[in-house]
Amino acid sequence: MGSNSDIGEKEKQEAMGVLVSELHLTQRQAEVLHWVAEGKSNAEIATILGCSANTVKAHLKEIFQRLGLHSRTAAAACAYRAHIRHAHHTDGLPERVIPENQRPA
Repeated sequence: MGSNSDIGEKEKQEAMGVLVSELHLTQRQAEVLHWVAEGKSNAEIATILGCSANTVKAHLKEIFQRLGLHSRTAAAACAYRAHIRHAHHTDGLPERVIPENQRPA
């Protein structure tokens, strides 16, 4: 039976695979975006990936340009929507995270 770290690694790899396929990112860009969505700073991402903070910034710049985004928050939201789209097997991104008919009054 696999350990929790094996399961966590498998889920992380699957999450990055979704970003590659749904957002058409490179594997490294998907890794950076994954950690941005997890709330990590550039310095923390650099440590995790074994590169410099400047390299992380360069990847983020390319991600922002490729996806037409202007902030880390927008990038994290885009990653979240890609996972929703993948989970529901739909072609378009959802308009809202909470459907209008299920929003509190």
